[in-house]
Amino acid sequence: PRSTLFPYTTLFRSTNTFCIGQAACVQPNWKQFQPRLGYAYNPGKGLVFRGGFGMSYFAQDYASGSLNLPNPPFVTVSFTCSPAALTGSSVCPAGVGTLSQGPPPIVPANIPQLLGPVAGGLNSSLSAHSDYYPGAKVMEWNFTMQKQLGENVFTVSYIGSLGRHLQYDPNVNLPVPSGTAVTPGYVEAAALPNITGITDYGTGGASEYNAAQFIFERRYSHGVTVNANYVFNRNLTSLTDIAETIGQVINNRGYDWGNASIGFKNKFTMRINYELPFGKSAKGFTKAAIGGWQVRSE
Repeated sequence: PRSTLFPYTTLFRSTNTFCIGQAACVQPNWKQFQPRLGYAYNPGKGLVFRGGFGMSYFAQDYASGSLNLPNPPFVTVSFTCSPAALTGSSVCPAGVGTLSQGPPPIVPANIPQLLGPVAGGLNSSLSAHSDYYPGAKVMEWNFTMQKQLGENVFTVSYIGSLGRHLQYDPNVNLPVPSGTAVTPGYVEAAALPNITGITDYGTGGASEYNAAQFIFERRYSHGVTVNANYVFNRNLTSLTDIAETIGQVINNRGYDWGNASIGFKNKFTMRINYELPFGKSAKGFTKAAIGGWQVRSE
């Protein structure tokens, strides 16, 4: 069973604040139909048409930030210790040091401390997990045409992909930009004066990929094999692939939509393989020693 607790429900949600059961206030989704379709058609004369479509779903609330939110005591605690250490910071707590003893007990966060003054000012954060958290959906498809001319094969393909309900976890405590030199205070500054970050784990992320792929292949002929690929693509997403911050303009998610950090608009690769003509007529040990050698360039 799962459970979930929202300690600041009055600020953001109007749901049950504590649930234990199979669903734990998380709405189940029974519509995860995942078809796979494909076709190939050969009209003759070295021409082939191919294509396919597939849809899949996957759970995504397993990352470290959201893994422990749906289960008591709703906090994450990590520690490092060494059973062999006798002094210093790596000494294990009493009763801890072997796998059979297990980790130390987790003490739930002291929520009242978040409301009062703390030395040093703003220094804490909270996290929440959306009640509605469907599995991420990915749809992929391609349409391909191939033409063989002698030992050469030419391929042209369109490849597409859509991602929906991807994990999107902005800091919902950020204020809307004022458009002036004055920086507004945090959204929940009055109720939670010591909180800077409130990470809201939801599924509002999306991605989109479209590409044209051109391939030239020269199959083995006179010792030479060639494979050249060129891809022109556009990879868009509202998420981040590296250590970047999303949700800076909290009232408009459209500002997060753009080119993916790992996207390359143009990509060309080429591979040439040439089998050296030495030793083709040799026999026995001589053929094994000097025959069949290849030179490859990529």
